[in-house]
Amino acid sequence: MESLGDSVIVVGDDDLVRVHVHTLRPGQALDWVVERGSVSGIKIENMQLQHDAGKEDALGSRGLSKIGVVAVSPGVGFRALFSSMGAAAIVEGGQTMNPSVQDILTAISAVGYQELVLLPNNGNIVMAAQQAAEQTPRSVRIVPTRSVPQGIAALLAFNFGEDLDTNVQLMAAAARNVASIEVTVAEKRTEVKGQQIEPGQALGLLDDEIVAVMATLPEAALGALALAEPAAREIVTIYWGAGTSRDQAGALCEAIQAAYPHLETEIVEGGQPHYPYIISVE
Repeated sequence: MESLGDSVIVVGDDDLVRVHVHTLRPGQALDWVVERGSVSGIKIENMQLQHDAGKEDALGSRGLSKIGVVAVSPGVGFRALFSSMGAAAIVEGGQTMNPSVQDILTAISAVGYQELVLLPNNGNIVMAAQQAAEQTPRSVRIVPTRSVPQGIAALLAFNFGEDLDTNVQLMAAAARNVASIEVTVAEKRTEVKGQQIEPGQALGLLDDEIVAVMATLPEAALGALALAEPAAREIVTIYWGAGTSRDQAGALCEAIQAAYPHLETEIVEGGQPHYPYIISVE
């Protein structure tokens, strides 16, 4: 796929693979895959036309596309990923750096779409997103994604060919199927559910709840993953950010594959602050 285009995302296993690629010649990509297996769920969209449509609407002209997506995202890698997947606008924000209502309104106003889906991608940002939706004359629906992995899954489910309500349903369902793990380091002494946490200890959070307190980041990641029903999952994506490196993320990837050989595991640079690892479990 990388020889045919860019923004390539490939996840899956020996039996089923999901592929996302930007290419000017989609027929070549389809030719390659149909020679190697059966194909389903094909979706081909002209991203340039959608982008141009948004600009035309902003100038008061009739656009080609009716619905846009605005996503809140931390880190350069995550912002690039959301943009490559078709988000019309990105609002910088995340844990400890919540965007204001005005920041979200500015992003909504900067694109030409009259109908928008808003992905807050953090539980602390949902309220600001709701307030922004109430203060704009445009039709804005919120899919209350509480993590970046949920937001990515929701955007993968977005379909420009469907109406706003249908897209909200599709995206919300996709987000619910994702477990989100965040791994960080405790900065101060505290107590959670009777367990004493000391500064410097590694914390693993599963869907915003601290479930693993360990000596190292990989141990915390594996501890949280063990509680994410790994036997029923298929795909693990490790997004690495500040406080770690690609090599360290690769070592964590190998540890997960050794513990759970059935899981398809990959690493992606997220560039997020505060959390060395954000892990999507699907």
